[in-house]
Amino acid sequence: MKKILLSVLAIVALTFAAAAQEKEAPRIEYSVSVSENSVQVKPGESKEITLTLLRSRSFTKAKAQLGLSSSLPEGVTVEFSPSEGLIDSSVVKFTASPTAKEGTYTIILKSTLNYKVKGTVVKVLVGSITTPATGITAN
Repeated sequence: MKKILLSVLAIVALTFAAAAQEKEAPRIEYSVSVSENSVQVKPGESKEITLTLLRSRSFTKAKAQLGLSSSLPEGVTVEFSPSEGLIDSSVVKFTASPTAKEGTYTIILKSTLNYKVKGTVVKVLVGSITTPATGITAN
């Protein structure tokens, strides 16, 4: 009897844990999220993240249009795939040209649904992270 009760409790706990991890749709309008808030791109390379739109019931049939609300640094491009339509997510591709200036930039990804505009911020680091050298020196 104890084993059955423990099994039932374990199943109930797992069900609640799985439900808690799912993101709930907002009650009004919609919300925007990204899989990563920070992206590192080396010159000559690309990095992809996912932008997700969570819609309320009244926004389920609204076509989305994705774009930028900020300017891009020289040598950096951003592509959305797809960039518009009845979508719930899009792959956002950040590309740094070989001549892109290294630095950290703030880029605002914008979404428009039913004339409502929302954005999310992504920090883009162009270049490689340099770590201080640690080592043992002998005298």
